[in-house]
Amino acid sequence: MATEEELEEQEEAADEALTVEEIAIMYSNVMESVALMKEINATGDDDDESLAALAANKSYIETSLARDGWTDEDLTEANALIA
Repeated sequence: MATEEELEEQEEAADEALTVEEIAIMYSNVMESVALMKEINATGDDDDESLAALAANKSYIETSLARDGWTDEDLTEANALIA
């Protein structure tokens, strides 16, 4: 039988677990960041705005990929951009 503390930990873990819909939204957002970074890289823009956009999107991708909950999504391009 689980202790009260164990039950509380299980409830907290369930509250933090991502739903299928949340994973799909996060994947879509990551791939939008990937597309934007690829577009900026392809155009060769190196103005302050473009560099800031690259940095912000890279940071977003890094943060998102560090989250638990990914299943079988293809994150190859995202991983390549932040390597």
